[in-house]
Amino acid sequence: MDPNTFITTPEPQEPVVSVSPEKSHFEQWKVWYCAGFVLFTLFVLGYRFLASPPQAFPVDTVIVVKKGETLSGSAQSLKETNIIRSPFAFKSLMVLFGGTKGLMAGEYYLEKPQSSLKMAWRLSHGDYELKNVRITIPEGLNSKEIAELFIKE
Repeated sequence: MDPNTFITTPEPQEPVVSVSPEKSHFEQWKVWYCAGFVLFTLFVLGYRFLASPPQAFPVDTVIVVKKGETLSGSAQSLKETNIIRSPFAFKSLMVLFGGTKGLMAGEYYLEKPQSSLKMAWRLSHGDYELKNVRITIPEGLNSKEIAELFIKE
């Protein structure tokens, strides 16, 4: 070989680093765990605001929804009387169930605690749950005896 000739050797290439399958598998599980946690949290919050009634729900009472009452006003009054937890959730459900027709005026009997979901359905569809009672008043009773008959029934 000629002393003026240079021999070049190829430079070593950097090794290709690949992610091990265990690490990518772990990262996938981390994403699934985070997504599961978020869904669980949304479920718990949804249950709390939509499906569970307030602790101090008034039972065996009658609420009156007046004709022309606004959705916001009635949602706020229902919140103040411990019938619903969240006025926003209630109004959203009312729009979902009733569309533009909104509240049905009338007297609604609350026999037992009910969720915001159930209350929105009842108020948007006029489900009053008032029970009809048939009472026979025998001939010859005075007003005091008739009053006692009504109390008994």
